[in-house]
Amino acid sequence: MTASSPSHMPKEHRSEDFSMAYIQAIAASAGANLWPPVRHDYGIDLVFTKINSYQTLSSKRGTRYTDTGSIFLPCQVKSSKNWEPRIDKIAYDLDAQAFDDLVLSDNCFLILMCLPQTIPEWLHQNEQRLQLHHCCYYWEPSEKDVMTPNHNTKTILIPRGQIFTPEVLIELLNARQRGMHP
Repeated sequence: MTASSPSHMPKEHRSEDFSMAYIQAIAASAGANLWPPVRHDYGIDLVFTKINSYQTLSSKRGTRYTDTGSIFLPCQVKSSKNWEPRIDKIAYDLDAQAFDDLVLSDNCFLILMCLPQTIPEWLHQNEQRLQLHHCCYYWEPSEKDVMTPNHNTKTILIPRGQIFTPEVLIELLNARQRGMHP
């Protein structure tokens, strides 16, 4: 293989890496810590924690930063080009098991990276900026959502205003710290 030949990485792995890069940029901008599960994936893909600071008693150490008192904010991450824009919502066919995991959870939410159809459309770059296309939306099941009898997928509708931004991440973390959902 020569240096100029294209990568043969599967598209699924590329889309997963792309969505993680987007989410890492959001977390960095929000000042949140991001943890992948250490071992096995049983429904949680990432965990966010809020960073707090305090003044130490020792003048040598000064300000200390920690997330040890933070409430974990777990999420599932999906990336797909198979989503449908509607007037005010995004329709996505979520795997039935992933849907049930979210419904049964008290605090896990979904981040969906909606990708353009072709890989060259995912990213544009010049000297001034790096643009990632399209965007991530977030979704939490409501109290009326129940486990699905479907075996394959469950269509979810995400309001188009629920774009996953640094401000949203901070709001979600703060709400969890207070013991409530936003």
